[in-house]
Amino acid sequence: MTIRGSKELLNVVLEKKRFLLSAHERPDGDAWSSLAAMTLLLKSFGKEAAVIGNAARAREYSFLTEQLSFDTMGPWDAFIALDCGSKSRIAGGAAPGAYLINIDHHADNDRYGDLNIVEPRLSSTAELIWRLSGEWKAENLPRDFYLAVYTGIMTDTGNFSYSNTSSETLKAASDILTVLGDPAELHTRIYHTLSPERVLIRGRVMSRLRLHCRGRIVLSHVTREDMEELGLTPDDLEGAVDGLRSVGGSEIYILMKEKEGAVRLSIRSKGKISVNGFAASLDEGGGHDFAAGATFRGTLEEAEKAIVAYWEERL
Repeated sequence: MTIRGSKELLNVVLEKKRFLLSAHERPDGDAWSSLAAMTLLLKSFGKEAAVIGNAARAREYSFLTEQLSFDTMGPWDAFIALDCGSKSRIAGGAAPGAYLINIDHHADNDRYGDLNIVEPRLSSTAELIWRLSGEWKAENLPRDFYLAVYTGIMTDTGNFSYSNTSSETLKAASDILTVLGDPAELHTRIYHTLSPERVLIRGRVMSRLRLHCRGRIVLSHVTREDMEELGLTPDDLEGAVDGLRSVGGSEIYILMKEKEGAVRLSIRSKGKISVNGFAASLDEGGGHDFAAGATFRGTLEEAEKAIVAYWEERL
């Protein structure tokens, strides 16, 4: 697979010196991994790179931030937005006046950059960066580059269990493991190092699950009181929706997260029914066919009614 725009992007990298990087708000595993991998790829070409973000929020991905610079003092020759489908969702906003490069794998990406490298065929933005490194024949890439890329691929494919896992994805992971070796320690670091509070909130999510649409929709929720009681932030809810996938006979599973005056939805499908259209019908909606997010303006009760009404007509 050849990455469209790869040569044009390489020319920009060779021409320019200083790059500022950012990902989407509330970065997940693929976002943190892409920031780290792209930084190390740029450094292999002798370039300077800094990242917009808060390393303290990386949690289980903190090992990816150890070699990153968060000194964002400009000026910058180019700004790279990673894993971000729309310009409005870039964490910190794009650097004014800098050449804007958009690197992503979301099918609904707005193509907002001066240069757009968007590949929905790939599992993750991390896999896209991996393929760019191969096409550019990048040399002297450190082990941390391979660690970052593998982490992004692993987390965005649900540890290689989601429908975005292709034979090419598995081939990439296999090639990376020739450098990394046994991935067991990395898997443990990502999936089995949660704080007691984060484990407790997952228990509450599972205890509150409800079935709708003849068992094909699974819903649960987290309240603002839950978050305050356990001292959690929105970042701590990453992955909390995944346990709902285990309910047999279901097709779509959704976690509703209460905010002031609104509800943030994590929307997932087991792979037969696209959920991106539903997400796009709401505020701040977008994502993949089978994994998306959106904001509903209203209460938890109103959000649940709206979800059921939408899917009752379609399932």
